[in-house]
Amino acid sequence: MTTPDTFGKEFLEEARQLLDGQPLDYASMKRVERLGKEEILRYLRENGGATYADIQRLRLEEDPRALARHLFDVHRRQAGVAIVCAMIAIH
Repeated sequence: MTTPDTFGKEFLEEARQLLDGQPLDYASMKRVERLGKEEILRYLRENGGATYADIQRLRLEEDPRALARHLFDVHRRQAGVAIVCAMIAIH
């Protein structure tokens, strides 16, 4: 009999696919694998750079894989904005 995956484990599996690799060091991954949704949200707020607004939006998401995709998209958009701002500053 197999045990169902935890919210944290599914979240990390999706993050690995999105990043094409390991998103965290080994010890952090093992810790996140055991976490539930609220614990992951707290971890992201304290360690993952998620803003309060991000957390409020992510709190509505029930699917751990969708939560990982949403967070990945938020960070990708923020990185794009930072690049554009840097380019504007250069000119």
